[in-house]
Amino acid sequence: MLKPRDETTDADIQWVLDVYNKYGAIQHAQKFADNLVEQAYKTIDEIPVENKMIFKEIASFMAQRMS
Repeated sequence: MLKPRDETTDADIQWVLDVYNKYGAIQHAQKFADNLVEQAYKTIDEIPVENKMIFKEIASFMAQRMS
């Protein structure tokens, strides 16, 4: 889409979402984010900190926010 943001229509957005869904882009991105969170959890588990849960919550929040 080469339109300025203020000229983008709902139909334009739906077209992009349809293409993403057709090729599995959204599902792939979610799987990629889930894998990153899993890696983050493993790294966090190695940190010698008593309250690791906040780091895990941040990792989960970031993955959910991106999806």
